[in-house]
Amino acid sequence: MAHLDESIFPRWAIHELLLSCQSNAAIGWCSRGTMERGQGKPLSPERIEKIKKLLATSDLSMPDIAERMGCARGRVVSINRKFQIRLYETKRSSWVVNKDFRNTA
Repeated sequence: MAHLDESIFPRWAIHELLLSCQSNAAIGWCSRGTMERGQGKPLSPERIEKIKKLLATSDLSMPDIAERMGCARGRVVSINRKFQIRLYETKRSSWVVNKDFRNTA
């Protein structure tokens, strides 16, 4: 969690900010994992494999996979791009699983 200087921000304001962030995450005003995830921390090989499996075998959206795995949506998108698991034609809401990936998964 980011450190907020109590000499600048009163303790009650910091507390309210953190509560607000948690409650507003559900409606998208800030990321639910803002305080839980460490920015820039690498994903373990096991978590990457789990994300790849979810991309290949589930109907979950990328944000849903990210939430389930406790990582940023951008990481799921990057993994998908790197391994070319889901192929999106013209719509972000529909995809096909790359048959070449399915054979190697």
